[in-house]
Parts: sequence; C-alpha cells; structure tokens
Amino acid sequence: MRLMTVLLFLALPLSAFEVLDNAAVVRMVGAGLGTDVIVLKIERSEASFDTTTDSLIALKNAHVPDAVIRAMLIKGDAVPPSPAPRIAPPIPAPPAPPGSGDNICANVKFYTTGNEGPAWVPSNVCVGPNSVSVDEQPIPLADVAVQCTSKPGILAMGGSLLRGDQEWWISDAKETLKFRGKQEDLDRLAAALKQSRRDIPSGSCSDREVRKRLVRP
Repeated sequence: MRLMTVLLFLALPLSAFEVLDNAAVVRMVGAGLGTDVIVLKIERSEASFDTTTDSLIALKNAHVPDAVIRAMLIKGDAVPPSPAPRIAPPIPAPPAPPGSGDNICANVKFYTTGNEGPAWVPSNVCVGPNSVSVDEQPIPLADVAVQCTSKPGILAMGGSLLRGDQEWWISDAKETLKFRGKQEDLDRLAAALKQSRRDIPSGSCSDREVRKRLVRP
C-alpha cells in the first residue's frame, strides 16, 4: 500500500505537465488569441516545436503570425526539447475526385448565437471537393443552395475613409450562414465553392434573385 501511494504521488506532477507543440500554437491562433498573449505563453511554457522548413511553411499557411513563429524558433534554440514519443502524423483525407483541388481554408468570423446572444466569433472555414466545413463541422455541397458576397461598406471618420470587412454567405434549405473577413480570403472560399459545384447560384447578397434563395438566419 505504501509503495502504491508513493508511485501515485510521483505520477501527479506528470499528469499536469504541459508541453507546447505546433498544433497547440495553431489552435491558439485559430481561437483568436492575440500575438502578444501567444508569445508570452511560449516564453513561459515548456515546448517541443518542429521548426523544420516544411513545418514553418505549414505554420505560415495556418496564418500563424511571424512574431509567434520567431518566438517558437527562439524557444527551440534556448530550451532543447525533452525526449518524447514521436507524434504520429494525422491520417490523410481520402483522395479527392479527379479534377478537384485541395481544401481551401481561411480564418474568418462566423455570425452565430451563443449564451450571450448573437455575435461574430473566430472560426475556421474550409471548402473541399465534397463539403464546406465550419470548425470541422461539414456541410455537404449537395445541400448548398446559393452563395453570395456582400462588399465591404465605406465609413467616413475624421476625414478618412475606412473600409469594413467583406461578408460571404452560404445557404442550404435550413439556414443561411454568414462569414466576415478579409476580402481576399472570402473571395478564395467563394471561388473554391464555385469550382467544386459549378451549378450553385452566386452573386451579390443584395441581388433580388439571390435573396429569394437565402434562408433567414
């Protein structure tokens, strides 16, 4: 009994020990944490980062800020990672049908209703050959009835013209999903959806014919 108690006591610190890796950094960026917060987390935590060339490119494609990537590189030089079992790579997705491209993803804001009411929340959206996924929740392309874009408005403030975010809406037979973000990101998503399903009606969200197909969110 005494030996078992000692072993349990020694095991407790290990269960609470956290080692940051590349995936943890990508999750923090996707959740909308600020660059300074993520850098501080890296500086104050144990870490085992993969900073090979391919991994750095993958981090950049996941929209990880340069300041965060730099902090990861500095952490890797300053604190050698502890030996740890190699993490198996993720299982690759099934091959796309001929003529279909890879998934196109972007970090955007998603209009949804939470515990505190309607709000724009950080989200990750991907368009693939068979579905649109919102935070890994897939929507079959066969269910998408229409897509449209709402160009950013221009606001005059203090003699300056400020341009807001563009919006991209997709609608199925049940609801309309609204996303807001950089124009180039939303244009890439809209183009990918059009490429995957050329028969989906599309246009400006203010067009009368498009609005007939939209379901009120």
